[in-house]
Amino acid sequence: MSDSADDTPDLTPAVTKPTRPLNARQEAFIREYLIDFNATQAAIRAGYSTKGAYVNGPRLLRDARIAEGIRAASLARANKTDVTIEKIIRGWEEIAYAPDPTEGTHASRVIYPRDRLKALELLARYKGLFVERQEITGKDGAPIKVMAKTWVELMREEEVD
Repeated sequence: MSDSADDTPDLTPAVTKPTRPLNARQEAFIREYLIDFNATQAAIRAGYSTKGAYVNGPRLLRDARIAEGIRAASLARANKTDVTIEKIIRGWEEIAYAPDPTEGTHASRVIYPRDRLKALELLARYKGLFVERQEITGKDGAPIKVMAKTWVELMREEEVD
């Protein structure tokens, strides 16, 4: 074989036929499924027959268009909440370094010492200022005896015995 361009595989995406748009009940199923992630109940609430909902719900989940709709709606919901580590840290800092409400005019909320302490602890853990260690000892605090032998050495010892 030669190294010509003819030997390389074609990596262009395959042309796919356009998919049908979702009907109103399928779109309703997506919205209802995101409420409790129960396919049977979502099918009933979306207008499918109560008798066949236990079959239709899982069938709808297997439909690629519906699965993509659920994925897209879930992603949109996650982006909408917009919770970031920066916002969490900012909240901890607001609690940890809030001015004392008895001093000045910042009496909009009371920050208890335990809340301030917890916020400082969480900030310190995030920054890696605490190193958690566990000391493991043997019986009565004695060091643990470690045997470093290969499987072959153990087999030879067993043959000698």
